[in-house]
Amino acid sequence: MTAPAPLSAADLADMLDRALAPPSPVETILARIGARIAALMAEEDEDDVLVLDDTMIAAPDLPLASPEEEEETQPQAGSVREPGAECSELPHPPTACGGGPLPLPPGGSGEAALAELLAHPPPSDDFRALDLLYACWPRATILSTDQKLMDVARNLTRNFGLPGRLPMASSRAWKMLDTVTFEPETSDCLAMISRFVDVWHRSQENFLILDFGEIELIEYLFESLHPGRHASALVTVMNFKVLSSRRLGLLRRVPNRMRRMVEPLVAAGRTEAALVELGHAKALLRRIADPLGFAPVVEAAVKAEETVDKIIAQVAAPAGAAGGATLGA
Repeated sequence: MTAPAPLSAADLADMLDRALAPPSPVETILARIGARIAALMAEEDEDDVLVLDDTMIAAPDLPLASPEEEEETQPQAGSVREPGAECSELPHPPTACGGGPLPLPPGGSGEAALAELLAHPPPSDDFRALDLLYACWPRATILSTDQKLMDVARNLTRNFGLPGRLPMASSRAWKMLDTVTFEPETSDCLAMISRFVDVWHRSQENFLILDFGEIELIEYLFESLHPGRHASALVTVMNFKVLSSRRLGLLRRVPNRMRRMVEPLVAAGRTEAALVELGHAKALLRRIADPLGFAPVVEAAVKAEETVDKIIAQVAAPAGAAGGATLGA
């Protein structure tokens, strides 16, 4: 057996330099995020619950669907067993009280419209509910912090996927809100929808069909929640077979959303904060890219993670090294 060639002094010096060199800021931050996520995944979630109709129901920790489970059959004829009543109500019933000014048209019609929107049950006609919504808030309303609008949005969503649903009005109401201010409520809504979809898949023979407005609402909630604070909820959305290929679009848009999020941080010199945000997105995409998952979803997550890696490299580069290039390009 031939003895290995002795290392030169230069080789030894180079190995020593690499061993003693401190990790880069990027490696330190990502390692810290990765350790935290691993710890969270290892924890028991027995105390996590969803509150539906005042009933405590354990929140399911659902793995990504396997390729075999992803193969869906066409809807079958026959009677449909309604999912449990626990999915027909939001976690917290809406109230008529709340802060923030409510713009109302003259003559008191706004008060009557608001009362009808908050009624239980809510209006049965989607177009009427939309007209009532616009009687209380202008059509162009966005980033609203009005608690009354939050109450209306939750009330209009209580029949999601069920008879009496209001897909256009509920989706529009949520899009009027500032989801940063109402982050807990936004998360609760997605949790309610996730529970409904899971119960349907487990109890129904027929394929779940959602209205376009309901699909839009799921996508809006997904893209409104922080990838670090709500990673488990976002991963669960990738199990929504009813979204079909629209899941791929959600994943493909992750790098652009993160780029828009961190550009102001980079411009302000907050490089470490930008790297932390990007690290959360990378960790989320890594969880979704489970090799045992549905192949198209896994492939889209892998490609999105590669783009996020490019953004991380550009953000971590010394000042001026990127030459003014667009992040992720």
